[in-house]
Amino acid sequence: MDSIEQRFVGQWPHWFEGIRGQLSRPLLHGMSRLAKIDQAQRLIAELPHVSGLEFVEEVLRRLGVRYRGSRRASVRYLRASSVAGEANQAVAA
Repeated sequence: MDSIEQRFVGQWPHWFEGIRGQLSRPLLHGMSRLAKIDQAQRLIAELPHVSGLEFVEEVLRRLGVRYRGSRRASVRYLRASSVAGEANQAVAA
């Protein structure tokens, strides 16, 4: 998977040329490190078969984060995801 830095350079090469590049390259690299983009990309690559709420739950489990949601919010989420799923199926057809 391409790094976020490579994607930026590929998308906006003029930002990384000449004097402007002397500022933008280290800035982009530092922001990528602070945001831990590499770790996020690794996690996404490790979980290609997981999506939706299951993905969120797995990420939180790996981070050691616990959460508690209300039953009402869960029902609202399930309704919204089923409507989105039906819409995706209609578009694919």
